[in-house]
Amino acid sequence: MDKLEKYRGLIQQILNEYVEFSASDKSTETVPVFDKENDRYLLMEIGRVNGKRIHFCLVNLEIKNEKIWIHYDGTEANFGQQLIENGVPKSDIVPAFMSPEMRKFTDFAVA
Repeated sequence: MDKLEKYRGLIQQILNEYVEFSASDKSTETVPVFDKENDRYLLMEIGRVNGKRIHFCLVNLEIKNEKIWIHYDGTEANFGQQLIENGVPKSDIVPAFMSPEMRKFTDFAVA
């Protein structure tokens, strides 16, 4: 299997598993958004809590230059660790939420 296809499938699987895990809360809905053409993947939280509209991004991932870029992870699930546990080498994961200067001090890809 092609590396990009593997990464696409893995990201979708992990995000869908998170949706299934979080399905117990009925006031909001966790919605996966897959832009397969541009390799962008989101998890959105949508609903109402105490009458207030909830609409925000929980996770923002992208595949760019054959690496998985983690732009944002607002969960306790630690998607970077889940990727590693599913066979993605740290050299193919970019913690994009960190500045490039700080990335070089990690075991992850700089860019």
